[in-house]
Amino acid sequence: MRLTQTGEDSHYWWTIRELYVHTVHEGSPPETSGVAPLVARLRERGVRFVYADQGVSTQIALMSAGTIGILPQNFFTDSHGWREPDPDLPDRIRFRRGYAIVVPNHEAPDFDARARELGILWEDEQVGGWRLYTRLRRQPLVGRPFEIQGRVTASERPQDAGLALDGQLKTQWRVDRQRPGSWFQVDLSTSHEVSGLLVNYGQPSHELPRAFQLLASLDGARWEPLSTSAVTVGPLRWDGRHLLRDGVEQLRVTFPPRQTRFLRLVLIGPSELSWTVPELRLLAPGPERKGSP
Repeated sequence: MRLTQTGEDSHYWWTIRELYVHTVHEGSPPETSGVAPLVARLRERGVRFVYADQGVSTQIALMSAGTIGILPQNFFTDSHGWREPDPDLPDRIRFRRGYAIVVPNHEAPDFDARARELGILWEDEQVGGWRLYTRLRRQPLVGRPFEIQGRVTASERPQDAGLALDGQLKTQWRVDRQRPGSWFQVDLSTSHEVSGLLVNYGQPSHELPRAFQLLASLDGARWEPLSTSAVTVGPLRWDGRHLLRDGVEQLRVTFPPRQTRFLRLVLIGPSELSWTVPELRLLAPGPERKGSP
């Protein structure tokens, strides 16, 4: 195999940091069909930029004569780890009109599950051996945030728990390590109908609870576990096949509306990472109001 330059650039160098050659082995998924039908459908849908694996995206760019853009081919994950791209190149996923994601059909179920976890909505269709995802967008906030009129406490550093309610992202409640059984608790003083909680980090953070359970109580003595759904919102990267979370700006935890006075978030798994709560709001049933966090 020989890689030959077909163009020139007076500004950028040409660098090959690592080169890998992939071979077919027993059990490999069948080869997908040619990209001509896929490119035709992308054009019909008005797609101007596509996220796909390195091989397919290059074929799309060539078949479309450069009218459909792709990511620079310098970002990958493999058994050697995650190698990040040049900081000057567009490495983060952008959800814009005319953008699409293409994955092989056999990888679509895993992609769907990951996208739901990351709070993404989409439209999809099968085109030959691929699944085409368009109209990618963030899931709207489910519920109406309201400020907590009451008090908060925690199993560790309870004297700092109030920093999660002071309206300032630069101050926060924080513990250096996540331990099973650690908890953060809200007391609303009186019973309210609640449907979730919202943690704002303000900027991409990795200090969110890794494994947790949410408990509710009317009297602070008898606790009941809630059936929750958690979504993280923040910047994403694309490695050619997968959506990768690049920090969390917001953690949304929702559950069926219920009357409660106390809510307690309890860690159920260990992590060497810190756990922070910069700003906490609860969610009430109903549409989000304009200007809500």
